[in-house]
Amino acid sequence: AREMERRQELGSVKQERSRMLSGLQQETSKQQELLDEMMETEKALASLVKTLAEGGSSAGAALGFGRYRGLLPWPVPGKLLVPFGAQKSARFETLVPHPGIEIAVTAGEPVRAVHEGEVAFSDWFKGYGNLIVLDHGDGYMSVYAHASERKVAAGDRVEAGQVIASAGDTGSLE
Repeated sequence: AREMERRQELGSVKQERSRMLSGLQQETSKQQELLDEMMETEKALASLVKTLAEGGSSAGAALGFGRYRGLLPWPVPGKLLVPFGAQKSARFETLVPHPGIEIAVTAGEPVRAVHEGEVAFSDWFKGYGNLIVLDHGDGYMSVYAHASERKVAAGDRVEAGQVIASAGDTGSLE
């Protein structure tokens, strides 16, 4: 009788472990899908910026944007949530590219152009929501994502500090 009880217990433990393993495999698969989607979205944005740069205007070429490297103001005041560069994802246990910064702001806060330039793109973009790309000339661009409202259109000229959008959380993959 005792041997039967032990076998039943072991059978139950084996079934529970099998269910747990199956659940972990499903979660791993879902996480890989999310990571793949994030990587695909990053590539799509890089492709958009490259396309804009290749066919973009040279109207801002005389602005000397490069000399302001490291001196530009933030587009909106707030706490830095995620710095520039690849970040280790606790969820995925891998490095995830992060070609920008994330700033904690109040929804609706005015977002300002960091430098003068021309609006190269102003529309919805998968994963980034309302997206604005400013062409500052000499191959320099700045990208503003997740806006609740875009206040400029492609082709508009903007001045440094001009309000170009309202902060929001549109399009986030998370």
